[in-house]
Amino acid sequence: MLGFSHTHGAVYRLANGRLPGAKNLFVLTTTGRKSGKPRSTPLIYVRDTDHDSDRYVVVASNGGADFDPTWWLNLQADPTATIEIRGKRTPVRASQASDEDRDRLWPAFVKIYANYDKYAAGTDRAIPLVFLDPIS
Repeated sequence: MLGFSHTHGAVYRLANGRLPGAKNLFVLTTTGRKSGKPRSTPLIYVRDTDHDSDRYVVVASNGGADFDPTWWLNLQADPTATIEIRGKRTPVRASQASDEDRDRLWPAFVKIYANYDKYAAGTDRAIPLVFLDPIS
């Protein structure tokens, strides 16, 4: 899975985000909580249209594994990060969505990628949704 993410992130950047089906895809760059080095991961996102903000939302699914993805652990240690959409980089601050917000936003993710429901059914953990708010 790690190689898959790195490969797709590199292709995304080489194409400057202009790939078929990349409408809801960006590259998230966090700071490694152990290494202190930048760590980039391509992720599917949605916009939180119920708020008057530029808020992005991502799923910490880790492919349905029983543990959180590394990028989410990195954000828990340091909530500042950068997102890259079509060559434009934006600094963001992460926070975990409430259960109410998760219930409200989950269907938008399943609409984009139906496997999220399979991931949720295959693990005992509640898969978190993560808000990424641009930092001005």
